[in-house]
Amino acid sequence: MEYNTWLAPLQIGEEPLLIDLTRLIACYREVEDRRDARGLRYPLWLLLTIATLAKLAGINELHAVAEWAQHRTRELCALFSFWRFRLPVATTWTRVFARAVDGEALQRKLKEVWGAGPDQPPARGSLCVALDGKKLRGTVRGTTGGKHLLALYVPRTGVVLAQVELADQENEISAAPRVLLGLDLRGMVVTGDALLAQRQLSVQIVEAGGDYLWNVKDNQPRLKEEIEAVFAPVPEAPGGGEPPARIDRASTGYEKGHGRLEKRTLWSSGILQGYSDWPYLAQVFKLETVSLDLATRQETCTIRYGVTSLPAECADAARLLELVREHWGIESGLHYCRDVDFAEDRCHTRMGHAAHLNATLNNIALAYLHRQKAPSLAAARRLMGYLIEGLIARMCFT
Repeated sequence: MEYNTWLAPLQIGEEPLLIDLTRLIACYREVEDRRDARGLRYPLWLLLTIATLAKLAGINELHAVAEWAQHRTRELCALFSFWRFRLPVATTWTRVFARAVDGEALQRKLKEVWGAGPDQPPARGSLCVALDGKKLRGTVRGTTGGKHLLALYVPRTGVVLAQVELADQENEISAAPRVLLGLDLRGMVVTGDALLAQRQLSVQIVEAGGDYLWNVKDNQPRLKEEIEAVFAPVPEAPGGGEPPARIDRASTGYEKGHGRLEKRTLWSSGILQGYSDWPYLAQVFKLETVSLDLATRQETCTIRYGVTSLPAECADAARLLELVREHWGIESGLHYCRDVDFAEDRCHTRMGHAAHLNATLNNIALAYLHRQKAPSLAAARRLMGYLIEGLIARMCFT
């Protein structure tokens, strides 16, 4: 059953605190509802919209979303012109989210909300997109492994472009091609940990118009040995020697944070291009991180190696260092925020696809909240809660 409603242009806040609810609702109305239409009481778009508002306002668990909506039943139904003037109980929310929605399809559909993008594709190597996985620890039960999601994230904007749920006994290597399937990767650099440094995935990315940048560890021993040889110290010849001229270098200098002083130095080279059989290889790099613990005064040094399809004319050592550091944004800007601010790992919702959909709603809320330029995510949610209550009051009582 479909409910028609006339929605005046709805938005939360003014520029730059702007959320176009009308556009979001239009997207939600196009999401396939897998429930039997017979006896359907609550349209899917309504529940998704209310859940998004609750997430923005600081609500985490699905049962808490149901309570938040129940306390505002009259106002929310009036706001969205829902004639029934009733909202479901918590068990209905969980059942609908477990069975009615394909989380992967919803995540891809949301690209229309974030915008179609520029008419011309961005310059090659200009946009970092991080590929990384996260286990929903609250779904682990007994000997079961729990839900595991793999996401493609834009650290610069806070938007998740795609997210898939790994099947039982599936790992991130086999799931990664599904995340990237059908995406226009022109201008994007897909970054990932050493686990994702795979030949077929590298080919898929480049042939889709993008570039890759991988860490390289012992899972690719031959490639790692080749890179180590490039940056090995050059023995001095009798009478003096010159270092290789085809090695570029960039450094951050010492930076203070988390009780440490850290200095990162990256060396890059295109020497292996045409020599290594790694597909579309253009440059390799070595990253050295020197860390000084300010409390213990203990100094540590770590070395990492990597490979990329970006040529030197598109990304010198300084740009590669930026891309490596941007990749870490998926941990601090997405996974950490979902774990801590949205209490995702403490959420024990396990029925069907409900845990996946809950994570998708968290992604949507985070993408909006990252735009608010608030001093913290908690402050942004408090502000959004105030703006949402103001919207309800303005639309319903004026």
